[in-house]
Amino acid sequence: MSPISLPWPRLLHPPATPLSPASRPAAEPGETAVARHQNFLWLKAHLTGLEAGLEMEPEVVLSYWFHLRYLWLWAGATPLSQAPSLQPPLPAFLSAPGIDVSLEPEPLTPAARRRVIQAARHFFVWAKIARPAQFQAVPLAWIETLQPAGRLHPASRPGPRQSETGLK
Repeated sequence: MSPISLPWPRLLHPPATPLSPASRPAAEPGETAVARHQNFLWLKAHLTGLEAGLEMEPEVVLSYWFHLRYLWLWAGATPLSQAPSLQPPLPAFLSAPGIDVSLEPEPLTPAARRRVIQAARHFFVWAKIARPAQFQAVPLAWIETLQPAGRLHPASRPGPRQSETGLK
């Protein structure tokens, strides 16, 4: 398979919103461009690996980019290898009413937010395996905590409801 050509350039300048990475403390001008570009390269390598290694169709890989670009927008000028330290957390960023990435006519649906989080989890697992030196600071436990906002972590879910007598 030949490498895919994705619409990368139109996404290189995300708008500034109250929760966007642009509102975080500014890094040095050169650091901002380098970190954004490095994040872009890591995401592109992941997508290329999906297409080549898993032999995914280009349309499927393009849909992964649709979801992963929110990860890229969230990280902003912070390297994805430092994602656990980013505020707000990804689920909160995706759920924020003020998010406007000017790429979609409507806000993300809950199903789309779930797919963004799932794609982010897949990316970070891939990054831990494919780029262990760069992503050693990203703990697997943190990756497991990536859940859509308002959803309980599996370990903290309550058990089945029982009546007062203790019978189900």
